[in-house]
Amino acid sequence: MNKSPWPGNYVEHRTPSISNVADLERCLKDAKDERPLQSCLAATPALLKPLVPMVADVWCFDRPSFGGELIPDFLLANRLSTGIRWTYVELESPNARALNNAGKRQGS
Repeated sequence: MNKSPWPGNYVEHRTPSISNVADLERCLKDAKDERPLQSCLAATPALLKPLVPMVADVWCFDRPSFGGELIPDFLLANRLSTGIRWTYVELESPNARALNNAGKRQGS
């Protein structure tokens, strides 16, 4: 396990507990917007690890700023043989309808 270059953001190799998953389910059920979901996932970043396929080392950055208006909810990094791969995560309200392939809300 090599936690560098960002040891403070390293996501440990462990499966989220049943209580972590139960907390996420409760959060999704009760949330009126994305803020509680943001807090829940920031507290347990291992829940985001499945978004990065088949890698051992993952780093998670909660609401990183790039110096502008656009701030992703999470930025995930994983190390590949070709270098660092970045995955941007943007949360939406759990109550919002999903988008279809054309970028339109389902049921519109």
